[in-house]
Amino acid sequence: MTWYTRAFDKLGLVWVDSNRSELGPKWEEQRLWFEGAIAAYDADGAIRGVLVFCHHPPYTRSTVVSDSNDVATAFVPTFMRAAKTLALFSGHAHGYEHYVAGKKHFVITAGGGGPRPAGLASTSWPGVVDAYPGQSKRR
Repeated sequence: MTWYTRAFDKLGLVWVDSNRSELGPKWEEQRLWFEGAIAAYDADGAIRGVLVFCHHPPYTRSTVVSDSNDVATAFVPTFMRAAKTLALFSGHAHGYEHYVAGKKHFVITAGGGGPRPAGLASTSWPGVVDAYPGQSKRR
């Protein structure tokens, strides 16, 4: 499978495959698996926090790529409801971005050699705050 979990000390780590077009019918299988994996970590007394990793960001203000509605609808609701989820890390946008919704963090890592955005779009999402006070170029 291209999605899996690992535990590291008191952290639960969850990787999902955000390439919906490549997964086809397995996308729904993965979504259901994700719900179960997050629920299992929430119920595990040894786990204190959960980090989620995927390629495509549910939210980005990149001018190079778009945010992923697939990730936003398949994984974010479960991520937001869970007691122990702390942050969702993604890439794809090739610029650093950091958003906070409630106490949940959405971090887009920069780099990877792709095209860098010259700036950020003015897009915003209800209840999601831009937590990065640095330059708009974010290289």
